[in-house]
Amino acid sequence: MSITVEGVAQRAPNVTDASEQAAAQPWVPMQCLQLSAGEYAGRCDVVKLNEQWAVRESQNQTVNKRGATPANLCTLSMACDVAPTMRFSQFDSTSRSQLFLLPGNSEFDVQVPGGIETLYVTFEQDRLLEDLHALNPRRWHSAPRDLQVFLVPRGLGTARSMGELFRFHDMGEGSPVSLRSVQATLKGTLLHAISSATATTTGDSPELHARRRVAHIVSAAREYIEGCLSERHLPTLAEICRVIGVSERVLQRSFREYLGLTPVAYLRIARLHRVRAELSEIPSLGKTVTGVAVAWGFLHLGNFAQDYHRLFAERPSETLRRARFGAEGQRAPIARRASVRNGPLYSSG
Repeated sequence: MSITVEGVAQRAPNVTDASEQAAAQPWVPMQCLQLSAGEYAGRCDVVKLNEQWAVRESQNQTVNKRGATPANLCTLSMACDVAPTMRFSQFDSTSRSQLFLLPGNSEFDVQVPGGIETLYVTFEQDRLLEDLHALNPRRWHSAPRDLQVFLVPRGLGTARSMGELFRFHDMGEGSPVSLRSVQATLKGTLLHAISSATATTTGDSPELHARRRVAHIVSAAREYIEGCLSERHLPTLAEICRVIGVSERVLQRSFREYLGLTPVAYLRIARLHRVRAELSEIPSLGKTVTGVAVAWGFLHLGNFAQDYHRLFAERPSETLRRARFGAEGQRAPIARRASVRNGPLYSSG
């Protein structure tokens, strides 16, 4: 992965790990977890002008992205295609005509299947609201409190307009002046799309109350899990249920509905990602795969190695070896990767 922060564009065209995709977007701190099994291949293209960012990203695996927007930074996003398991927080993404407005200081939880390209543009919220208020003073008298979804007319070509910024730069016409012109056109298109929306749904609408409760349960459980893992404590299901105040049955149903995983499977995936992150660090003398695996609660090393290989399409020893070669300034040998079925991590132990 190669990222240049200076200038008008930065690219991560060969992302090999979900965490690299998150790291390529530091203005919106997020955690990105790979959920489906197999070798990871993604890209993240960014065009920057002043304090505004436009992002085009895709990957071949299902990912879950979770984080929060900073104060006074909002995003407008769309997907170039849809899939049954695609979701933006409590909203299912069921149409390519959906435009999502996520205000500043808002949490998000996005699930994107492999093969789906997504686009988003950041805005300084106060300035965007000034423009929206000028178009519709009654509707935009105050900042939105939560995620909003606009169903925009297909004839507007909103996603195509969002992608134009990247195509313009790809053609070698990416000077600050020319990109600024495309940026202004894009902003006008997005404002027109919002004002022309045939339907608007807010994140706190009554019909989404049940889905919001499920999202709240899963979010609280994940917050607790991540907090425990940060302290190298491995929580049990009973502990999670007691802390967030739900039964095991409710917890299981909520995770399956919201993430398509059991709580145990999610916890195992989260631990595998922690192992991978530690093995990928510049290794200290004496670091071993066994030591790292046991530290993260994997006591059956045979099952651990199988699950690690199934999820990341490489052996844990290969991850550690690549980190060691990188620390020594050498190029790690490319290992022949076995065929790995693309699908969920089924182990629940």
